[in-house]
Amino acid sequence: MNKVTKVLFIIYSFIFVSLIGFLIYINFFDSKIDFISNRHLVALIFAFLLGIVKVLTKNQNKHNLNFYKKVYSHIIKDSFSENKKQLTQLLKAVKFYNDNKFSKALKLLSDLESECNTNSEKYSVYLFEALIHSDSENNDEAIEIYENMINHGIADSRVFSNLLNIYKEKGDFEKAYDAGIQAIHTDPKNCNAYNNFAYFLFSDGNYEEAEEYAKKALEIKNNFVESITLLYLIYTIEGRSKEAETFERKAVSNGRSKKELEEILEYYIGESKR
Repeated sequence: MNKVTKVLFIIYSFIFVSLIGFLIYINFFDSKIDFISNRHLVALIFAFLLGIVKVLTKNQNKHNLNFYKKVYSHIIKDSFSENKKQLTQLLKAVKFYNDNKFSKALKLLSDLESECNTNSEKYSVYLFEALIHSDSENNDEAIEIYENMINHGIADSRVFSNLLNIYKEKGDFEKAYDAGIQAIHTDPKNCNAYNNFAYFLFSDGNYEEAEEYAKKALEIKNNFVESITLLYLIYTIEGRSKEAETFERKAVSNGRSKKELEEILEYYIGESKR
């Protein structure tokens, strides 16, 4: 609850309690006040209560939507900055996406497609549509959207990285590899692209290349715990104990616990045996 909502809640609560007190006074203390009937007062209190709920809900909903706008600012950017109605519709779709209400989110996004005037608006709408399809395991639909974004020149490093993950899941490792390379070439300063590609190579058993790209990710962000963890995994599996110990310490100093590292190692060793 934000500050404005809190203040409104206190004010409305005070007035509401006062009205309840007034009703009690009339009924139990034989008041001679006759300018308002009990029936009208009950109706007034009920209407007032509904007003409180509506105002608080509206303010809280606005607060929630602003939260999603901040969290996904890297995707939304300046989309629909000149149209509050359409921006609200986009943010509602994002909220539905986060709540796993995918059909509702897709309906709002689909209605927004015809309202997109800028590449930024097209990017945000299409990307969330693709994310919903991939999270719903509708990979072919997600690929179609991503390919459409590429064809229209609005794909960025994130789009190619997401394609890598989908192609990997489908077992199309050649296309996954190409998408990973494209992700890096599109934005050579995107440490997430290097890291994502490194994990793909690692899962495919290509430890040498995985190590190379994990190190490149760390050149961009030297405390990137995901890449540090990956190098710990590689060195541990390959029996390079000194290097493994070094990266274990780095991982722990950047937020990983030793227990987490053990669990991650067990997971990948299990995966490699399948």
